[in-house]
Amino acid sequence: MESTFSDDLREVLGRIVGRDQLAEGYKVPGVPNSEDYPVDFFINAPGEPLYIFGVNNRDKARLTTIILQHLNKHAGRFNSMVVCADVDEIPKADSKRLMNAANDSVASISDVDLIRSKIAHRMRA
Repeated sequence: MESTFSDDLREVLGRIVGRDQLAEGYKVPGVPNSEDYPVDFFINAPGEPLYIFGVNNRDKARLTTIILQHLNKHAGRFNSMVVCADVDEIPKADSKRLMNAANDSVASISDVDLIRSKIAHRMRA
C-alpha cells in the first residue's frame, strides 16, 4: 500500500495557511543546482521564508538533511521545519542529524495543533 503521507501533509498545511499560500516542490532562487535541492513546501512568511519538509522514512530523513545543509550554505536567511510521519520510525542517528539541520520539527503529523502553532509562530513578523 502506498503511503498517503505527502497528501496528508499537503492537506494539513493547506488548512493551516491556505492552498494559495503554499508552493510545492519549490526551487530556491539563487541556490546552485536548486533543481537537485527542492523544498517540499514553501510558505512566504513575513521576514524570512518558511521551508517545510515532510519526512516519512530513513531515506527521506537523509535527503532532507542534505538539502537543508545545502540551503544553509547557499540560500541566505530562512526558517525550516520538518514534519515527521512518526519520528520513532527513523533510526536515531538519522533523526538526530535531521533535527540538528532544521530550525524546528514536529515528531508526528498527527499533532496538527503543534504544526499549526509552530507555523503561526513563524508567520509573525
